[in-house]
Amino acid sequence: MKGKNVFLKGSGTNIFLIILGCIFIISSIFNFNSAWRSLHWSKTSGEITAFNIEDDYVYVDYDYYMDDVDYHGHRISFGDSVSKTSEELISLKNKYGNIGKKIDVYYNPNKPSQSVLEKGNNFGTIFPFFLGIIMLYAGIDKIKNRIKEI
Repeated sequence: MKGKNVFLKGSGTNIFLIILGCIFIISSIFNFNSAWRSLHWSKTSGEITAFNIEDDYVYVDYDYYMDDVDYHGHRISFGDSVSKTSEELISLKNKYGNIGKKIDVYYNPNKPSQSVLEKGNNFGTIFPFFLGIIMLYAGIDKIKNRIKEI
């Protein structure tokens, strides 16, 4: 019974790493899949309605029209929630920073309310997967070492 208590003591962080790693891996697989599917989405024209940079994150709003329905979007790309470098911020500001600018919008033909300005995968869709692998490995490795100590 003493060995079980030694194993459980201090293993909360390890279990947290394992759970968090699994969450990162699973969510990044869904995000990666959505980004990959966006490569086959239809294109329409849209217009930038708002643009803001705050704490290395870009916020953009745009409107587009499809099948007699007005839609509103805010997603630049899948994985766009990752903090940007100053070079990336400048590039995005040049692309999308002018209110009223006409842009290409890619939308899901099966659900036109889903849209992006840049289709496909990028660093933001791939990075969480590898971060999840590292967390999962670290948590399992620490538990494995804890078992060896017992």
